[in-house]
Amino acid sequence: GLLSAIAISIPFSSGLFECDLSASYASLMELTASSRFVSIAFTDIIIMSLLAAVLVSEDATRRGWEDKAKPLLAASILLPV
Repeated sequence: GLLSAIAISIPFSSGLFECDLSASYASLMELTASSRFVSIAFTDIIIMSLLAAVLVSEDATRRGWEDKAKPLLAASILLPV
C-alpha cells in the first residue's frame, strides 16, 4: 500500500530522470581518476554485481528453471541490488 507508493515515487521525486547523464559520467570518471578508494570501490561494485547476476542465473538453472535463467541474468545485470 503506502510503502509501495512511497518506494515507487522515489525515482520521480529525487530527480533521477532529470539528471544530465554525460555530466554525471564525467564527474564519476574524474572522481575515479583522483581517488584510489573510489576507483577500487567502483570496480568492486561492478564485479560483485556481475557475480551476483551469474549466481542468480546458475541458481535458477539448478532449480530446474532453465527457461527463466537468462531473463533473470539480464534482469540482475540491468537492475543490480
